[in-house]
Amino acid sequence: MIYLLRHGEIKGASIKRFIGQTDVGLSQAGLDLAALWQKRLSRINMDHVFASPLSRCIDMATMVSGFEKHAITLMDGLKEIDALFSIPQDYGCLNIIDNGQKTPRVQEIN
Repeated sequence: MIYLLRHGEIKGASIKRFIGQTDVGLSQAGLDLAALWQKRLSRINMDHVFASPLSRCIDMATMVSGFEKHAITLMDGLKEIDALFSIPQDYGCLNIIDNGQKTPRVQEIN
């Protein structure tokens, strides 16, 4: 069985900006979510844990799995996209707009 979890809320999330691979830690709400997932998944025997090398992902993975950091396989391929390199320059600067939906839309800002 494979379980996929995304990290919880990050520090400064209220700004609603695209941060890509900027290494920002979890907010208190993100830490609380990790604790909730740890409680829900505590009865599952995990053989392997993979995470992005970003601190928010490592923190989420260690809290949820109970694995030590050195026991988690860090994979660059699990990083979020990097706006500076993954989005064509003619898109300008991207900002996430809260439109009242569960999934915010991305708006181009020139």
